[in-house]
Amino acid sequence: MRIYLTGQRNFANRGCEALVRSTCQLLNEIAPGAEILVPSDLPAFDRQQWPEHEAAGVRFVPTYPRPLWHHAWRFLMARRWPARHDGVTRLPLNPRQRAALAAADRVLSLGGDMYSLDYGPPVRIASLDAAALDAGIPTLLWGASVGPFHAHPPLERALLAHLRRFTGVVVREPLSRDYLAAAGVKNLTLATDPAFHLPAEMAAAPRLDHAQAAGKQLLGLNLSPIAYQLATRHGLDFYREMAQFVRARVRRDDLFVVLIPHVMARPGRRGADDYQVLRTLEARLEPAVRGAVWLAPPTWNAAQYKGLIGRCQTFIGARTHTTLAALSQGIPTLLLSYSVKATGINQQLLGTREYVLPLPQATAAALEARFRVLRAQAPALTTQLRAALEPARQASREALRQWWGR
Repeated sequence: MRIYLTGQRNFANRGCEALVRSTCQLLNEIAPGAEILVPSDLPAFDRQQWPEHEAAGVRFVPTYPRPLWHHAWRFLMARRWPARHDGVTRLPLNPRQRAALAAADRVLSLGGDMYSLDYGPPVRIASLDAAALDAGIPTLLWGASVGPFHAHPPLERALLAHLRRFTGVVVREPLSRDYLAAAGVKNLTLATDPAFHLPAEMAAAPRLDHAQAAGKQLLGLNLSPIAYQLATRHGLDFYREMAQFVRARVRRDDLFVVLIPHVMARPGRRGADDYQVLRTLEARLEPAVRGAVWLAPPTWNAAQYKGLIGRCQTFIGARTHTTLAALSQGIPTLLLSYSVKATGINQQLLGTREYVLPLPQATAAALEARFRVLRAQAPALTTQLRAALEPARQASREALRQWWGR
């Protein structure tokens, strides 16, 4: 039995790594002995990030990239003249990519925010999934936040028609479920993000050992280039506000602040890099404050970052998968939101949006006010999260079993 994962390129984004590793863990439970094909354009790096991948039945396979002219043409087609074929915007696939899909017995389309407009029209992933569906391969959209696509009505009609063809659609928060249910998408299940199943690993962190031995509580903080860009676009001096918040936590609350990156630029290339954003923030702090701040290295894998987040008593994160790593361990978490998915995930687990702060509003004063509420409610939040987690995980397992049985 061969399972092909679409929606995956490499593990420079540790959220992608978390999705793949946790999904493969669940597939090993449901389909022991299956071969899982994971596309990668950085196979050596991905193998290094996950040394045990072979034991999980994983084989990294090429992504078969297109030439640069193809990418320019793709965006022109997607944004200005969407082509329609069987209800989905299409792009021609590399013949080897099409053959690799056709050789699979099952296709699982990794979720996250691939089917959203956060990074432009989701044409590439839709083209891959449509090729699998055309070949009659049972295909599951897995652990996704979907849409909304209201801003582009022609594209919305095409993508919703495409999503109705899936064998199953598993979404990770109720806003996506409600959107798709209203659009007539069947075989729809609400579960949770697959990364909730990722086991945590502990890596050496002597600075944290020393801080905890001294009785310090740890506050984890993740920031991203997207957070910087969005806040700046709305007139905030991002680094000044964040530095003011960190400074106050160290001086007033006597906390030790752990700066945690989760998406780094691909090795040897430029690109989105949380580590650089956090290093810039660290440089804004006075030496006395930096003594109570530690920037985690950019080389850890997703399970190690989850283990690091698990050491914190409270967490604030811009990257969705850092907040999922915290929430899945029962850690009171404030989400710095740039997308509807953060609101939906928080609503599902806690029944409230109180712990979501939209990035355009993320001043030091607003952060301080939300953080004080978070700390005051921490024991109750931990209890509520732990009660909600196991049913959500079981829903994921059951949704995967149902797809496997069809």
